[in-house]
Amino acid sequence: MILLHTDGSTETVAWRLLGEGDTPTGQGWEAIGLNHPSVESAGAPVGLYLDNTVDVEALPVDISRFGFIALDFPAFTDGRAYSQARVLRSRLNWTGPVVATGDLHQDQACYLRRCGIDVFAVEDETQAATLARGFNDFTTAYQATQAGEVPAYRRRSA
Repeated sequence: MILLHTDGSTETVAWRLLGEGDTPTGQGWEAIGLNHPSVESAGAPVGLYLDNTVDVEALPVDISRFGFIALDFPAFTDGRAYSQARVLRSRLNWTGPVVATGDLHQDQACYLRRCGIDVFAVEDETQAATLARGFNDFTTAYQATQAGEVPAYRRRSA
């Protein structure tokens, strides 16, 4: 698996989404879901994997124990994880890595970054390069973002 960071850098990692019968080893990038037996006791470097149907404001676990949070984008047309990322950053004050997984496209990259996603888990270098091209699709933001961009109307008045 290739991890693409919002600065354009990539790294090849051992990425594993652990099933209920798997035990975290602490090696590589491992994530567990809310139904994993060790979710109450696991901690960094293990990550928390969330389906896009999960209400992140009602999580039954303390997210601060985890090394990262992975959000699922099961289809290009399903944007619920955008909201999850935004809530994690703005309401829950999550400062660790938020990893986007699933069906990711260049058209989404700029918006995903603006919502608070800072790592993208993709299959290969070609997909990473294509996705990275989308980081700069837009040079001006018209609203405030989790990425700290100053909106255009505030820049004009300054």
